Amino acid sequence: MEPIGRKPSEYGKELKELIVPLRWREDNPIPYAVIKDFKSRVNKGREKYGTPLTSKSCSDPVTDAYEEVMDALFYLSLAKHSSEEKLEDLKKSITDLEWSLKQARQKITEQNALLYEQERKFDALSEEYKKKLDNFLRD
Repeated sequence: MEPIGRKPSEYGKELKELIVPLRWREDNPIPYAVIKDFKSRVNKGREKYGTPLTSKSCSDPVTDAYEEVMDALFYLSLAKHSSEEKLEDLKKSITDLEWSLKQARQKITEQNALLYEQERKFDALSEEYKKKLDNFLRD
């Protein structure tokens, strides 16, 4: 099956080692998305620094890479904690809604009991007045 887009050999020597291990199949869009992002990053670097990144333009690649990984870990940690906070907020909202629903059900039950009592009293009065009317009409 032919891959979508360009073949690994068309991206140049510097990317070949990164691309070759990826599975090139039409049903796997991830390698293409990564390559697109990588190309965008390279272009941003060229625009910002006026030259592509080379071994000569980077004085301490190990330290730079380490610092980039630390930054990435920091951002991932922020995202994780933010997600956890949002999840806790959602759980609290659900608990609050459940409590409100329980209160509403209790109120409805109380109102139904009062309504039943009023209906029972009305029926009793109705029977009483019916008997009085029957007695009145007989006399």
